[in-house]
Amino acid sequence: MLSDVYFPRVNGVSSSIRTCACALAAMGHRITLIAPDYGPEHNDPHDHDFEVIRLPSRTIFFDPEDRLIKSAALQAVLPALGARRWDVIHIHTGLALGEFVGGDGGAFRAQHGIEASRPTLVTVSRLAMEKKIDFLLHVVQRLVVEFPELLFIIAGEGPDAGRLKKLSQTLGLKDNVRFFGNLDRRTTLLDCYKAGDVFVFASPTETQGLVLIEAMALGVPIVSTAVMGTATVLRDASSAVIAAEDVSAFTSAVAQVLRDPLKRKALAVAGPRDAQGWSVDVLMHKTGRCTHDWLQRVLRPYRGYR
Repeated sequence: MLSDVYFPRVNGVSSSIRTCACALAAMGHRITLIAPDYGPEHNDPHDHDFEVIRLPSRTIFFDPEDRLIKSAALQAVLPALGARRWDVIHIHTGLALGEFVGGDGGAFRAQHGIEASRPTLVTVSRLAMEKKIDFLLHVVQRLVVEFPELLFIIAGEGPDAGRLKKLSQTLGLKDNVRFFGNLDRRTTLLDCYKAGDVFVFASPTETQGLVLIEAMALGVPIVSTAVMGTATVLRDASSAVIAAEDVSAFTSAVAQVLRDPLKRKALAVAGPRDAQGWSVDVLMHKTGRCTHDWLQRVLRPYRGYR
């Protein structure tokens, strides 16, 4: 596996790589991940189930969270990597569903002074321009006309945070938007998901869309656009309403879900069933089976030879 991002960089790609690599290692596969070096004080020390090769990298001036592997470093290691025998290069999405159960939305609301009856939207995302959080803020601006008490919870951090906070003020949403930063994936993030009446998402650049699967697993109704990775995740899903990347259309879709408690319940009940198809157990057994079948086809002509 080769990636231009991995922990300590927190995002869905990093989580998916670790989840799948650990699962494959537990099945007996030997895994090597090649990723940027973020510096000895930042590199994650917990990847003991598989090999991680960190290559020297540099910061990117317009995206300080990320790193770009230095071309000279990559060229230097290529001969050694090329001499090793790789059976499979794997591109993947997986989620450890066991980590996304429970969650206490009521506790989250109580802790942060959010009334139990207050209509609430939630999104979980890195705060970057390509995630289209600004689009969602314009949707909220329209929704408050019908739902003046509406609260939009934004969980995540990123380089676009300052601009988004200013935009929420400019749009007159001071009392309708709250930024919570990064939350602990095993505790408060689960509570945050569950505090939402609707999970909203509009990123058009996702390769995976893991947050949608997380929302499904926790039984949170979803309204989302469907582009690239999100289109794959939401195909045939019964737990989501798909809306166009148009402020009016998206606003209408969210409003319909907020108005209809029976609709929200049906979407919520369908969520865990939809998420099951993306569980690491299901997908890694498929991957292991495909790898085995492929090797059998490759080796078949050589059977009987020593």
